Amino acid sequence: MEKILKIALDAEQKAQNIIAQAKIEKARCDESIARADKIHDEYIEKAKDAVLRFEEQERQKAQKLCKACDKELEKSMKRLESLYETNGGQWVDKMYRQITEKL
Repeated sequence: MEKILKIALDAEQKAQNIIAQAKIEKARCDESIARADKIHDEYIEKAKDAVLRFEEQERQKAQKLCKACDKELEKSMKRLESLYETNGGQWVDKMYRQITEKL
């Protein structure tokens, strides 16, 4: 009987050791998961910051391009107005003749 009791106590001790090791391993896993979550969150924040910086840079580039296009349009309009002042009468006469000849 004493031998059976010793076997049972040894089995209980082994089970307690296994449970203790499992708890230690679970704590390590939980800690590892927490670190991974923290790293994930840090990368997400860095990515968000990078996207915001990129958006701002692209917005500035687009505004600069729009200003350049506006200046080019203004120059073109001035050139066209100048040409019209110089040749407008001739253009109107020519269009009038072309239209009336087809009638």
